[in-house]
Amino acid sequence: MRNEYDFSFELYIQLREQVGPRGSWPYGFKPGRKLMEIIYQQLGRTDALRFFTCVREAASCSYLRSRTMPMYRDHLAAALKCEFGDTRKQQLDAAWLVLNTARDITGAEHCDLLADCVIAALKADEMAPV
Repeated sequence: MRNEYDFSFELYIQLREQVGPRGSWPYGFKPGRKLMEIIYQQLGRTDALRFFTCVREAASCSYLRSRTMPMYRDHLAAALKCEFGDTRKQQLDAAWLVLNTARDITGAEHCDLLADCVIAALKADEMAPV
């Protein structure tokens, strides 16, 4: 018998492992976590993994040049266009807006850390022994 995947729980586990106990999370992590869950609900598991992989690509490109928001958004838009093309435009636009809100609340570096935790949470079930 296989247990159902619980993204919220897996994300909490990853945050505990990578950031520490809940009381030590940086400012904005609690609402940021909830916003990441909204993106997951909007896109579903497979597309959420693709979306957050694009988020990490955009962040790494921005680190190479500058941490300015317009450059980050340009890199993210290009990465999403390459990954998804014109499919699921409405869901991606909603996820984009939620991500920008999370980024405004948590700050760029903490949002990148949250994205890393989301990716690890989405891959957690793949790595778990059956």
